[in-house]
Amino acid sequence: MFTKDWIRSWVVHEVCRGVNGSVKGGIPWGVVSVLLLGMGIVGHGWSLGSDDPWHVMESVSASPAQPMISGGSVDGVCPERPLSVPLGLFEAVERALCSNPKTKGAWADVKASAEAVGVAKAAYLPTLNGSVQYIGEHIGSQIINQPSLDSPHNEHVGTQTLSLNWVLFDFGGRSANLESAEKLLAAAQASQNVALQTAYINAAKDYYAAVSGLSRVQAMQRVENDAHDSFMAASLRMEGGAANVTDMLQSKTAYTMAEYNRVKAEATYRSALGSLAVDMGLAPDILITMPNISDENPMAPKFITSIHELIEEAERQHPTVLEAQAQWESAQAKVRSIQSEGLPTLSLVAESSRNNQPTSVQLGSPELPAVTRDNYLGIKLDVPLFEGQARGYKVRQAQAQADSQREAMHDAEHQVATAIWTNYQDLLANGQNLDITRDALDAAQQAFIVMQTRYKSGMANILELLNTQQALAKAEEQHVEAQTDWYTSKLQLAASLGNIDLVSASTYE
Repeated sequence: MFTKDWIRSWVVHEVCRGVNGSVKGGIPWGVVSVLLLGMGIVGHGWSLGSDDPWHVMESVSASPAQPMISGGSVDGVCPERPLSVPLGLFEAVERALCSNPKTKGAWADVKASAEAVGVAKAAYLPTLNGSVQYIGEHIGSQIINQPSLDSPHNEHVGTQTLSLNWVLFDFGGRSANLESAEKLLAAAQASQNVALQTAYINAAKDYYAAVSGLSRVQAMQRVENDAHDSFMAASLRMEGGAANVTDMLQSKTAYTMAEYNRVKAEATYRSALGSLAVDMGLAPDILITMPNISDENPMAPKFITSIHELIEEAERQHPTVLEAQAQWESAQAKVRSIQSEGLPTLSLVAESSRNNQPTSVQLGSPELPAVTRDNYLGIKLDVPLFEGQARGYKVRQAQAQADSQREAMHDAEHQVATAIWTNYQDLLANGQNLDITRDALDAAQQAFIVMQTRYKSGMANILELLNTQQALAKAEEQHVEAQTDWYTSKLQLAASLGNIDLVSASTYE
């Protein structure tokens, strides 16, 4: 029924009406002038009527995924459109970033940290409190053996008070708190970047799991077709009397196993599609068309650069390192804040109050209506004198926590360097393996064609044909795996460098 704004407005009205009234002697207008001056000059653009007078929410993105998708979508807004055919990595990652609960949680953390900055800035403004009190009371005084002096009566008393407190100087306490809050905001923003990149990588892995699943299904279909050709060749030779039933049965067994592997690959592919759909915030049974994976190895000198340069750059720019660094700097500011709490504080204080408590000239005399006013304006100095040595303990505790954060920052640098080195080596190895498996697949295909021809002409036995056929199936599977490893390792290295974004997704398609 009574809103917060209504109650605030009513209290302000009653206080101002009471302390100023229609008579002289209300709250000194100098106090009001100082108050309004202070509320107007602290911080450019500060506005009393705004929910965010310090504009701290301007540092918060409009959506959980905007820091990464703003380069791809208009205003960083997640688009609503049908799935593309075939589905590209860019679109898959974009949709995943928009629906990932961890990115939403990180976004909420940034908002909370931004609000904390607003709280720290608010400490530079004065506090103004108003109170209104209305009391109905019955007062009765009985004088022993002097009934004529008794004074029973009822009265209604109203009191209105307006008080001001403005910290003018505190030896850097507020500035340290503000710096700590701003560093925590920077840490939250870096953490949001980490969450976005993690979601990016997870979605990309599921995307390539689906792409490789399709490639594996296609490879198993080719193997099945080859096994069927071998089975038909063995059956024809058996019918013509050139081979015994054993050849036909062995080739049929190989053909049946190829069918089994193809069905298994199709099930794995459908599972990968479902996982990718869930990543994108869609139902797992939605129809998704995946592209064929590229069989090229674009190992460019620009991408494969000095490992030393990669590590140095990442130690400066990786969001994990930036988050740890901001946490350390915030802890250092917290030390200064705790130190300042043990130092004097200088404040401007003012108060104006009014009440209509009746008064009497002397004991036993009738009470007369009256208005009492109390106004003051002054300077207040608070000096902590003794805290049981607690201040020293608090400072040393905060310093130890800052030291811990510093080591956490160094640990983050070491982890980033290790990840870059490992992923760099994996990329080199996977690039070489892609070439090796491609050559092995070409050789296995040619060997199978030759052996199949030899078997049909009676120059090779069924075991030679099946061994060659099995080698081809193995080469097909290894090549699909090498393709997946190559694309995944590129993404992993980019993630360990900390510079991945949605626009770069087209680089890895």
